[in-house]
Amino acid sequence: MAPNTFEDWIEVSKERQSDAIALLKSRKDSTGPVYMVGYAIETYLKAVIAKNKKVVPKIHEIRQLWIKAGFKLSDIKDKSGEKTFFFEDWTTDLRYETLLSQAHNSNSLVKAAGNILSWIQMRSPELVRRRGKR
Repeated sequence: MAPNTFEDWIEVSKERQSDAIALLKSRKDSTGPVYMVGYAIETYLKAVIAKNKKVVPKIHEIRQLWIKAGFKLSDIKDKSGEKTFFFEDWTTDLRYETLLSQAHNSNSLVKAAGNILSWIQMRSPELVRRRGKR
């Protein structure tokens, strides 16, 4: 069933992040964890959009969702390029890939995605607080 509320979107995000971590433990060089953690970012951004009473777009582009959620691309400080990956290179087409480019590795990208998710959560505390009351 597709998510309908911001709480639903957060639950999906948490599940995809857990999936990414589990995959990372078993397949460190796979695209699987990166694919899943990208969905975690996507669905958390959709939670922010839903919480702001906006229509949740049926798109997967993290860059566009970031802007629709009310954030600026300049908010992401990324000296390593790991966070930038999710705004420039992450795509649902990763499901067809078996290897990442040599410029990235799954472990550092999953960690960077966790940093992105933490950043969003810090700027959207009402999502975290409200969810905890359920």
